[in-house]
Amino acid sequence: MGNRMPLLSIVVPTKNRYHYLKYLVSLISRFESSDLELIIQDNSCDNSDFTNYLNSINHDFIKYHYEKTPLTSIENFDRAILNSNGEYVCFIGDDDGIMRYAVDCVKWMKRNNIEALRSSYTHFFYDKIELNGRSTNQKLVYKIPRILYKYHNPIQELKRLLKNGCELDYIPVLYNGIVKREILLKMYSHLGTFFPGASADISNGVALCFYVKRYVKVEFPIIIGGSSIYTGGGVRLNRNYSIDDVPFMSKHFKQDWEGHIPRLWYGSLVWEESAIKALRAMNKESFILLINHDFVMSNFQSLYKKSVDNIRLVCLQYSTSYTKVQLYRIKRAIRKIWNGLINRLYRIFSRNRSRKRRWVFGICNIDDAENYIYTMLCDKIDFNKL
Repeated sequence: MGNRMPLLSIVVPTKNRYHYLKYLVSLISRFESSDLELIIQDNSCDNSDFTNYLNSINHDFIKYHYEKTPLTSIENFDRAILNSNGEYVCFIGDDDGIMRYAVDCVKWMKRNNIEALRSSYTHFFYDKIELNGRSTNQKLVYKIPRILYKYHNPIQELKRLLKNGCELDYIPVLYNGIVKREILLKMYSHLGTFFPGASADISNGVALCFYVKRYVKVEFPIIIGGSSIYTGGGVRLNRNYSIDDVPFMSKHFKQDWEGHIPRLWYGSLVWEESAIKALRAMNKESFILLINHDFVMSNFQSLYKKSVDNIRLVCLQYSTSYTKVQLYRIKRAIRKIWNGLINRLYRIFSRNRSRKRRWVFGICNIDDAENYIYTMLCDKIDFNKL
């Protein structure tokens, strides 16, 4: 590759999770593209096993950086991006995956001056994991792909996110997305970080909304999200997991935690808190008024009722209207029952197939998951005609 700027940097921060990372390296090594680089930013306690692995393979496409001194997750993430050189950046976890046609996708983005891209839902569950009190078997889940794309207004998508429980379905994101480097550098110059909140995905995404102008969603997979037993830093979540016990979180985020949000490390709560921090960092505090806090608390109670003791009391204490929280829960339950009924009828009349999603069992790792998706789509995607 020499000194030439690669088109795409695939950036992967990691800590104590080499089991998953090796599958990702194996996957990307099959791409054999001179247009990409893989940046591995390693903050593991002991990297001897992984360095032996790297020495055993051809890894010219890998730029490996190791820091033994413990870092917060955000510090490690920032370093990972700063060590990359690509014209476009894709930030993924060590248990995630990326499709082999990602470089072709980025070339299409460049031709059309697209600054940020998200792809359709595709997820691989690695192990039998405990997720909100339920056992999840190893499987690939994907939304039925369509070779379509649509431009979206980032500010309008941000408003939708804030009104709908701060779920990540709407806005441009660097984590499991692709963003033009020029945009990221503007953000870093302004904020001194790419992640102005405790949760990297949503804090980066909220801030991006004020920099990105041309944002597109494609309705087929580019990124394969991964789920494993552990969260960031190789830590497995426990019941009632307090933010004070999160080892990979910086002290200033803990000290400045928003007082109206429970001090618990669970998705719904952390996303709201990090969205607020990003808006404050961008001097866009008027947007905070759009956040539907009771909707957030409703999602928290519905999703984590088996993970948090006395969750009803927590919601009573921290909601502005517990009646609204319960109304949102009832609406969520009705919608779930209705969608389940529609899916059941659809399966009956379409040979047991889901209306919107597919489940595939018997796939062992992210490398196999990518191969399954690629085999299904390779004859359908042509970025020169998209």
